[in-house]
Amino acid sequence: MPVTAEELNRACGTTEFMGYLQKEGITAPFLAKELKRELHAKETKIIKVKRNAQADEVVRQITESVGAKQKAASKVRIIHETTKEQVIAIDVVNWSVRQTARMDANKLRGDYAPQKYEHTGKDGRPIEVKSVKDLSDDELADIATNGSAGASQA
Repeated sequence: MPVTAEELNRACGTTEFMGYLQKEGITAPFLAKELKRELHAKETKIIKVKRNAQADEVVRQITESVGAKQKAASKVRIIHETTKEQVIAIDVVNWSVRQTARMDANKLRGDYAPQKYEHTGKDGRPIEVKSVKDLSDDELADIATNGSAGASQA
């Protein structure tokens, strides 16, 4: 028997859950704003460089520290220095966060091919559905203990 999305959402409590999310301010505009922020994600790397190093040596150390593909960032801050060395903070692109955000955005936009999900019961049989109202106290206790009715008898 086909089930509508509305019936499925009601049965799973999705509609109620969506209400909780909205109550906490987790709405579509909020999620879009956060996704946009993640698409521009940066992180701060902390590295130690010799104080008397030439500019090209500092750039080499920075590039070595943050990866060969990354150019020296525009925001380099000295956070500690001694007579021999400096500890600097440099903002660089956070590629892993950006990649994850891009994949989320593509999925939300529907850019990927649809996926088909088929759910079956044990050994490919149909999923057995019983209303909790139809179960005895012993069956409910068995589910609570073993995770499924009749599991202790198998």
